[in-house]
Amino acid sequence: MAKIVFACVGREQRQKICRLRCRAQETVDEAGMQVHDLQKNLGGRKVEWMRRFWNLAGRMFGPLLLYEMTIWLVLEGWSLISEADPAAGAILPLTALAAGLTAVEIRLWYRKTERKNGRGRKSVFWILLAGFGTCLCLNHVLMLLPIPKAGYQSTSELLYQPALWMQVVCTGIVIPFTEELIFRGMAYESLRRELPFAGAAVISAVYFGLFHGNLIQGIYAGLVGIFLAGVYEQGGLRDAWLFHATANLTAIFLTAAGLDQRILSDFGIAATATAGGILAAAAFYQMGRRNRENQK
Repeated sequence: MAKIVFACVGREQRQKICRLRCRAQETVDEAGMQVHDLQKNLGGRKVEWMRRFWNLAGRMFGPLLLYEMTIWLVLEGWSLISEADPAAGAILPLTALAAGLTAVEIRLWYRKTERKNGRGRKSVFWILLAGFGTCLCLNHVLMLLPIPKAGYQSTSELLYQPALWMQVVCTGIVIPFTEELIFRGMAYESLRRELPFAGAAVISAVYFGLFHGNLIQGIYAGLVGIFLAGVYEQGGLRDAWLFHATANLTAIFLTAAGLDQRILSDFGIAATATAGGILAAAAFYQMGRRNRENQK
């Protein structure tokens, strides 16, 4: 029936119908190609997203795994040589040895990922003052809070048992440098490529806090980690290391002087925390002012 009707239609009308059929077919083909391209683009984006995710995960967790593995190897090597487990006083220097070895390896990796954004280094004086004030403030604020100290006592005994000079070299210089390479140079730097400053700072700070393993040190390290991200963002690895080292050295000398045993009243603790906060705030203000002047 359709063939009979088509045969009865005029020549011009038949040509018009054929053109409409061809146009409709072209439209269908074009739509199919667009769907295919869309699926291809979505697949490509998924592959790119997965690639970026695994690269980020590798740069964040790889250096820390390397650090932990190096510590294990050093401790096990010591046990094999001495035919006994390391004494409590040897844990800190052996950890520092592992930190130094790890830093040599990670430093080469870090140079490939470091952002070259013209960071300006800040005055060393203000960095040192900021690290001193931040440690003084946060340590005494945490003393006022009813936070369980489970796990902190055993850790502090390992940290403060060696001789003072050993604490200064290990906890004050070597270990902070390696930790800054891992948590700011690699973790924060990698997050910053994908996120704004606030997101990268918070995630890297939480990561840094969890690394410390107990509640007191975890809260302290997490809070300090936010300040360290800001210092690193503006001044780079050297400035973050100086801040971290100063905070650790402050804690070492305050403990050696027995300040936490001498200031027992809540008022004295609060006054010390306030003084530290004022010093830190003044130092950060000067660092920010100089940064704004350099950007003009």
